Parts: sequence; C-alpha cells; structure tokens
Amino acid sequence: MSRDELIDGLKSETSDSSVRATMSWLRKPAGRQPARRKVELSEWFNNLPDSDKTRVEQIVRESAELAIFSFLALLDGVAFIEQGEEKGRFELHYYRGGERLLVNDPQGEYLHDIYNSKLRTS
Repeated sequence: MSRDELIDGLKSETSDSSVRATMSWLRKPAGRQPARRKVELSEWFNNLPDSDKTRVEQIVRESAELAIFSFLALLDGVAFIEQGEEKGRFELHYYRGGERLLVNDPQGEYLHDIYNSKLRTS
C-alpha cells in the first residue's frame, strides 16, 4: 500500500463518510427514538433556506477535514501531544503478507501534505 492509497482510503472512510453521515442525520435522524439533540438540530436544519443548508454542509466538511489533517500532522511529527523539549514519535506500520511499510516515514512525504493536496483536487 502506498501513502497515496492510504490517504485515499482514509479520506473516503473518515472525512468523506462522516460528512455524508452527519448530513444524513441532519436531514432525518435515524431510529425509532433518535436522541433529542439530534431531533432538535434536524428541525433547525430543515427549516433553513437551501443556501444556508449548503453553508452548513461546507462547515461540516471543513471541520471533518481539519480533524483528519490535524491527526495526520501528529502522526507526521510536526504537531505534538506532549509539552517540553523531549517528545515521542509515532510510527504507523502497514502489514500485508510479508510486506511491512512504515507509512509515516520521516524521510518521505508528509501524510498531512498528501491529504491536503487531495482536498484541493476534490
């Protein structure tokens, strides 16, 4: 699996799918007794003019994409959870068969940069 393939899958299964799921429950909360806050948000959303609904979807998308971008920056070692001089480093490995790939290799292209480039082209 290449870094591009990882980011394509990650984008599809995280930010893209969370936007679809969020917009779906905003339009119509699922279940027999959806959570009250979801029902209230859905009622508010459904009473908005179409132009405002479009804006809400854009905000939801920006938020989901920023969350994934920020997580990838942590994996890349350009953002940190820890404070102070000495900080740890994440290593993300992908295994398939006998193949082992260090996905966030510090010698390669940053995952958050690959992700960001895919956002500009979609």
